[in-house]
Amino acid sequence: MVRTVKKQRRRRPRREPSSRTGVIRERKEGKRALRMGQERLERKVHERTRALEEAQAQDRANLQRLRNIISHLSVGIIAFDENFRVLHANERFCSLFGIPSTEPVIGKAARNLLRYLRPAILTPPVNLGTISRVADKRKPIHGQEVHFRDGRVFLRDYLPVFDAGVFRGQIIMYRDITREKHVDTAKSDFMSFASHQLRTPLTAIRWALGRMRRVLLSEDPAHRSLLPLLDAAHRGTRSMADTINTMLSISSIEAGAVSLAVSEVRLHAFLRGLRESFRAELAVRRQRFVIHCAPSTRIWTDPRLLKEVLANIISNAIKYSPAKSEISVDVSHKGQLVAIAIKDRGHGIPAHEWDRVFQKFFRGEHAMQTLAEGSGLGLYLVSLLVQKLQGKVAFVSTRGGTTFTVQLPLAHGEA
Repeated sequence: MVRTVKKQRRRRPRREPSSRTGVIRERKEGKRALRMGQERLERKVHERTRALEEAQAQDRANLQRLRNIISHLSVGIIAFDENFRVLHANERFCSLFGIPSTEPVIGKAARNLLRYLRPAILTPPVNLGTISRVADKRKPIHGQEVHFRDGRVFLRDYLPVFDAGVFRGQIIMYRDITREKHVDTAKSDFMSFASHQLRTPLTAIRWALGRMRRVLLSEDPAHRSLLPLLDAAHRGTRSMADTINTMLSISSIEAGAVSLAVSEVRLHAFLRGLRESFRAELAVRRQRFVIHCAPSTRIWTDPRLLKEVLANIISNAIKYSPAKSEISVDVSHKGQLVAIAIKDRGHGIPAHEWDRVFQKFFRGEHAMQTLAEGSGLGLYLVSLLVQKLQGKVAFVSTRGGTTFTVQLPLAHGEA
């Protein structure tokens, strides 16, 4: 008897139906999430692109408006980028330097403009630095006079442009001041002519008054009652002489006819000499003149001009300070500069007058109330002379007095 053996089938492990379905579902969800992410990204890219296009269109419109404004200004304007290539030049600038309208200027380097600027400008000499200001491009420069060969005078303003502290370019403007210069020259010529014409008869009047005073002193004592009148007339002529001298000085400086004679000035001895020259005025008003200056302090400058500067300020301090008050002069120096501060004890200068103090013919309210005499030219002359000496003059004023500070280089030419 043959026994049959049934082969047993090997049982395969049964898969869980839920496991396979979950994998498929995860794949589908991943694809759907990826598709949705791509769609969101595409929408964002589209929105961002549209926003950038709108911003660019707005920038182009703003730039065009700016160019239209610049093109119609009466001043010559040229703009450069940070690499000193021309971004824009208006018609006024091109006509000013004879640049043909057919000449492509935009995008050109600054050096390419030299062939137009050099033949037109007389002073200052034209080089790449005067166009691009490479040496000190961070500092604005206002009101630099430019003289053309045809007699015109312009003011050149340089304005650097920064974005988040990074240099992005510059703008240079040329403003025609030829007519104003002619008017100023005419006024200066008139002042000079009038001053010269008045000086001769005034000298004769002063001589006659002095002669009359000596005669009255030697004649009948009854005539001496006229002495106060003569003294008043003499003071008036002296004041007029001072005004004429001031006018002549201003005319000379404005005409560029004042040359410097630089020498060593020992400030302590120099200030004592000034104090001595005001001894009579100080005695009449019983005022004290105090000097705070180290004996070793010295500077190299023009002593004649420095004396005129300080004498004008000290004279004002004496006139507008009360009797028995103190006028002080303090000298200090820092680095290559020396500061001379002259302080009075007067009523001070009201704040609303501060911006006019150094203007020609200006006299403050307190000054006119305290002293009727005065031309309003003294401090204007001071500002001109200090500038000539390569210095600066400033003031601080309160109800208790005013301090004028003259700052000068220790050696002329090193400011």
